[in-house]
Parts: sequence; C-alpha cells; structure tokens
Amino acid sequence: MAGLGLAGCAPIPILVIENKPEQQTIPEFIPESGQQLLMSTRIVSQDSYDNNIVCVVKLTEDHYDIFTLNKDGSDLKRLTFNGEGEDWWGGGGPRWIFNGTKIFYTYDGKFYIMNQDGTDVRSFDCDGTMNVEITSGRDKIIFPYREAIYVVDSTLVSRKLYEIPKEYKGFGILEIQLVNDKILFCLSKIGTFSARYKYFSLDLNGNIEEIDENSYKSVVKNSHATLKGI
Repeated sequence: MAGLGLAGCAPIPILVIENKPEQQTIPEFIPESGQQLLMSTRIVSQDSYDNNIVCVVKLTEDHYDIFTLNKDGSDLKRLTFNGEGEDWWGGGGPRWIFNGTKIFYTYDGKFYIMNQDGTDVRSFDCDGTMNVEITSGRDKIIFPYREAIYVVDSTLVSRKLYEIPKEYKGFGILEIQLVNDKILFCLSKIGTFSARYKYFSLDLNGNIEEIDENSYKSVVKNSHATLKGI
C-alpha cells in the first residue's frame, strides 16, 4: 500500500559486540554428569537441534545460566556466568537459530545472539523483548525499535522493514505477532480521553497492507490456539 512509509534505505546496524565477562559472580556449577542434569528439575528451559541441546539451568533460587550438552548428556558446557538465562519464564529462553550455528536468548531488555560455544556475543536493542519474533525456519529475527520494525538474518546486520510514516505521527508500535511468517502489528495513539489503533500485515520483503481490527484479532487468536494445541 502506497504512502505507508516503507523504508528502502540501506541496512542499519544497531548491534553492539559485547565481550564475555571473565569473572563469575557465583561458584562454578558442575553436576556429576550431564545425564544427571538432563533428569534434574534444575533444567527449566531447553531447545534441541540435531544432537545438541541448549538449556537454562537453575543454579540457585534466583540465578539461571545457559548450558549446552549432547542429547546423551555428554559434553556439558557452561556458556554464561552472570544469570543470562533468567528470561526463560517469559519465552526468552535460549533457542538454536540459523541452522543450529547460533544461539538466541533475551536478557535485561535486549536480545542476544552468540556462537555455539558462547563466544562472539552480539546484543540488539529492541522495544520490549516480548515483541521479538523468530521465523518458522529460524533464519530471521523480527523486532520493533524506535518506531520501526527490523529484521536480522545470519549476517547479524539489522535491516529496516517498516517505519511509522509522518501521517501517523504520535503513534507507536503496540505489539507485533509473527503468523505464518507474516508480521501482524498494531499501531496505537493514546489520547487523554480516547485511543486510536491501526492494524497492518507486513511480509518479509517489506510489502504492507492495512487490515481491519476483526481480521487482525481473528488471525492472532487462531495462531495462539494452534500453538497451544486447542
């Protein structure tokens, strides 16, 4: 749809490379074996790719870190040391992406991408980690940031898909949902006595279409029901 502010600009990187901390804030945690860890309630979140598992382990009552190990419990490795697994309860637990070559997780209001061994940690600013979405093929990450929607692929460079146009001045991105690899999102403008909402469907090539509220809510509701097995 013309006039909706599709951005054809060059890719805009908004990532920062962060060095992994050398120090540990709690003693090293080494279970007797990875197999015992697999059977333990200390694993609170996990994701697998081929023979590899990435998981969050509850080390103490309020400290969670990220580990990898094989499905048979061997080759246990600790990747983080400062509680970076604490977002597991909000859907931000670690996941394999980019054909199992990288690990995604959220922490402290940002999302991160790192190598399988925990090196080369990249952080990405976003407007709320609950709005960060991963495509079904796990090859792209979609997220809102500063009145725009971006996509990151295996190049680890962000590309702007959409920016709120001038005619919607005062609107903000309320939420985004990824349904069948289409981005459904809602713009909102909150006034003193009323609120205005606009709903859109955006594909991964930047093509956009305005949709009505009922269509938006119906698609989002049905996708949630499918995910929950209802």
